[in-house]
Order: sequence, then C-alpha cells, then structure tokens
Amino acid sequence: MSDSVPAGGPAASSDEEQAPRPGEVLERAAHDLKNPLAVVRSALEWLAVELEGREDALDAIRDATTAGERLVAIVDDLDALARLDRAAGVAAGTIDVTAIVGMATAASASRFAERGLSIVSSAPADLRIPGDTDLVARAVHALVDACARGATSGASIEIHLRASCAGARPDAAEHVEIEIGQVGTSASAPATFAIDGLASGGLGVYVAQRVARAHGGSLLVIPTTTMPRVLMRLPR
Repeated sequence: MSDSVPAGGPAASSDEEQAPRPGEVLERAAHDLKNPLAVVRSALEWLAVELEGREDALDAIRDATTAGERLVAIVDDLDALARLDRAAGVAAGTIDVTAIVGMATAASASRFAERGLSIVSSAPADLRIPGDTDLVARAVHALVDACARGATSGASIEIHLRASCAGARPDAAEHVEIEIGQVGTSASAPATFAIDGLASGGLGVYVAQRVARAHGGSLLVIPTTTMPRVLMRLPR
C-alpha cells in the first residue's frame, strides 16, 4: 500500500491551516514598516538641522518629509485594515467624537499650513457614541487628508460634526454625522454611497468606509460643483 498523500489531502489541508490570514499579513507588514520609517523620519529631522541655511537642500528634505508622512499614513491605514479583518477588530468602548474632531483639526492645520490650506471645524460639546476610538479617529484623519489633497492653495477645509435627530428632542438623535469638505461648496446632487469620486483619497477613503460599516454606519459622497464632500454617519 502506498504511503503517498493524494493532492488536496491531509497535507494540503495542514498547509492551508498554517497559512496566515490576510489580516495577519497586513498587521505584520505594518509592524515591519514602522521601524524603518521612524529611522528615515529621524534622519530627515537631523539633516534639516545640519543643513540650515541651505535652501536647495532644505527643499528636498521638506519634499522627502512630506512623502514620509504620507507613507506613515498608509502604514496606519494598513494597521486599521488588519484590525478590521480580525474577528474582534472593533473595540467596544465610548468614543468622544468631539475630541476626535478637535485633534484632527489641529493636526491637519499644522500639516497643511505650508500648502496654504486652513482647516476649520464646528462641533457640539461632549458628543459621544459607542465604538472604537482609534478606528474612528483614523477614518476622520483619512477623510480630511483626502479632501485636503484635492484642494487648491488658499482653500479652507471644514469638519462639521452634528447630531442627526429623529425628532425635535436632542436625546432622540439616532446618528452623529461628520461632514468634511471645502468651505463654500454645497451639494449639486444627492449624496451617494460611491467613493469613486474621491480618487485622491486612495487607501484611506476605503479604510474610512470599512470603519463606518463596521460600526453600523455609512460613508456618503456629496457631489458639488467643485470638489466632493464626504459624510460619515455613525449610530449613537
């Protein structure tokens, strides 16, 4: 009797069981990328100090620093996707959405100041919902980045947080809505679920959509006469 194992038999099954899940691969990739990226960023900071006064060199360093920040954002997006692919990817907690909007506004204002963009926001005090703070924060940052990358110098990007009420009473609010877009734009067509209109958003917009769905919410794109606006709706 032959001891050989037929194709697709126990040995093949064993190999399949040992193969890492896609989410695990993403998690490992994000972890492996963080250390070399941190070294690159530190080296650029050192060079900026050492080459002070050399405008030609500093311009190249600023470009490299901006590219490095973009790479860090992509790694953060991969990390978020890995968490979403895990069975318990969404942590059960309480999200201070007001604080997330405030932090996203401050961080983005600093990052895009050199491009001549301003970031403004409006939010009610102490608006909280159930869910995963880290994932929702990542989604908001990604959407602000997507809108800012499509804006021209001198534009203002606004983040507007509000409670969507089912009735007249504030405690009847069913959702919170985070709307992001360029100041002065208004809807030219009904909102849709398509994210194709935010091609400049890349991976981050896909992550934001996944985060919204994982929380039982949605991500809508609002067409305007210029650049689209985005609306993330999350249940309370």
